[in-house]
Amino acid sequence: MIQFKPTHSGRFLVGFLVAFGLAGCGVEKSKSSIPKQPLGVITKPGQTREGTGSTLVLTNQNSAQATDSTAPEVIQQAAILDSVLHLLTTAGSNPGGDNFTIATEQLNQYFNRNATGAEFTLSQPTLLYLNQVKIAETAIKALQEAKFSIRDARHIEDCMMYYGLANRIAGNGDDMTRLRRIFDWTCRNVMLVPAGSLSPPGKNQQAQARPYDCILRGMASEVSPLWAERTWIFMSLARQIRIDVGILVSSRAPGQWLSVALVEGKPYLFDCRMGSPILKLDGKSVATLDEAIGDPRILNAMQLAGAESYSPTNAELAAGELNILADLATGYLSPRMRLLEQRLSGKNRMILFRDVAELRSEFFKVMKPRIKDVRLWELPLEVEALLFSNPEFVQASQFALQIFDFRLPLLSARTSQLRGEPVEALQKLVNMRFAENALLRDRSTQIPPELQKIIDLYSTYFLGLAHLENSYYRSEKDEELRQADLKQAEFFFKETLKLTPEPSPEKPFFYMFRWGAASNIGMLAHNRGDRSTAIRYLSSNYPTPQGYGNLLIATTDVWEDPFSASPAPLPPAPVDKYAPPAAAKNGAPDLFQTTPPAASRPSVPSNRPLPGLGGSPISAPGLGGGSALQKPGPRPIGPGGAAGLFPGNLSKP
Repeated sequence: MIQFKPTHSGRFLVGFLVAFGLAGCGVEKSKSSIPKQPLGVITKPGQTREGTGSTLVLTNQNSAQATDSTAPEVIQQAAILDSVLHLLTTAGSNPGGDNFTIATEQLNQYFNRNATGAEFTLSQPTLLYLNQVKIAETAIKALQEAKFSIRDARHIEDCMMYYGLANRIAGNGDDMTRLRRIFDWTCRNVMLVPAGSLSPPGKNQQAQARPYDCILRGMASEVSPLWAERTWIFMSLARQIRIDVGILVSSRAPGQWLSVALVEGKPYLFDCRMGSPILKLDGKSVATLDEAIGDPRILNAMQLAGAESYSPTNAELAAGELNILADLATGYLSPRMRLLEQRLSGKNRMILFRDVAELRSEFFKVMKPRIKDVRLWELPLEVEALLFSNPEFVQASQFALQIFDFRLPLLSARTSQLRGEPVEALQKLVNMRFAENALLRDRSTQIPPELQKIIDLYSTYFLGLAHLENSYYRSEKDEELRQADLKQAEFFFKETLKLTPEPSPEKPFFYMFRWGAASNIGMLAHNRGDRSTAIRYLSSNYPTPQGYGNLLIATTDVWEDPFSASPAPLPPAPVDKYAPPAAAKNGAPDLFQTTPPAASRPSVPSNRPLPGLGGSPISAPGLGGGSALQKPGPRPIGPGGAAGLFPGNLSKP
């Protein structure tokens, strides 16, 4: 079992950010420091704001006509929705501002005039299902409120990013082709890190993170079916191309899970832990659940020689007692989101709502009698509740995002990349990499050299990801440009290796980008048929389930030419300039060794300081540490369950 307890890494980053007043990422600012509102947006009734001729004023509900009497009503209503989305798009660069508040007020005024009370009511099948799973009456009532809230605005902000990203990556083609592009992007762009490696100083557990945050930082953890962050990303992006993905769990193997996607009426299997679809024997096509159960060789192919058994096994799936966990946080459940989604078109389109009764029916239609039930997945519900109710959880969530403080240049570059602005993103990343005398966004305060070194590392790795992502968008006629992107991606990943010492618990957590860089170099080599280079990088140390997946691919390449010479080892990692003197002198112990002695394996911590952080660090099959997954521990979330969503006396599945 891998236990990652950051000590030096936590103090290292926090120390610099605190020293220069940059440790408040995501924390509400004082009103005196709030920047001016964006120009060209709609104001609240009775307010005026600096702007252009395109600035409108919302009509008071009691007013007989709009202030801008020259604009037809339909144009004004469309402008309101445009304004809402503009405010939410720019909210990330204006933390502490009024963007979410104003956007919420605008939505409420729009729907006060454009919806009836009945439209906010859940359907009878949905109400029946929510009652069956014992959702609290107060929560059901809240879902049917006619008034939008800040939570709703956050949900819309997330879905805007997911929709644009998913549809750019998916491109054209049949549903399976598009889905596989999304899966590949997710596993290549969001690296797995050991559970606990992103813990705040003095804590031994990291906060579970929503997909938006995991995508932004490029890191996620897969611990159990109740803490599967990369799986959650895959599900969220697939939803935006209208493909339902659930988590397949078995009571026979409660600690193991797979993603199951409904494509053209069939349930296809993906493993976000290993970064690999479950493939048929041809090694190319994705297997369905029935195929994986009917042919034991399919899951046996996921077994690494000499390692612990891959799970779930064919026998565990064939035994039945299978259930689906569905990602349906309150945003996707609320009729408010259905109403808004129906009114969005063109560039503003996104998927905001999913009817839970219809989703359940689809899974049963495709997978019955293989599955017994479709349940609401607890992780999205708990994370949402904790982010709005638990300051300690919020603080822990912000720890790994501090380098994305809006006053630093990295946030703007990363969001440009994720929004599909490749030229602008590349220019920003290049400009900040190895910049001399770089300034904060106030254009007067110099970024400290020590902090600039961290930005250098992040920008180098993200340049690799940006070029890799650009290769997804190239058409067949742009093959030369696609190859140029792939070459540049490999260059920046190799530069990342030159900058990052070998990760360990005592070192900054962002040194783990070394694992992601080596993994991506290996996959690039594998895809172009350079087996020797692929084996060299994919067999390097990567102590997560993704490392197991890498070794499976490396093994395949070995068997293509079993008598070829062994590849040379990777060059040694650079010296850690920030390591404690004692560790630098005596040599830091390799806490990530792949086969630690049983006596040296750390035990699961008994204290869980952050509510909702159940489970334990994972030990991937073949990476040492006993069983592939330790049994999840208790996940206390306070009285009333997830902020009252579940009754307090309910024993959740």
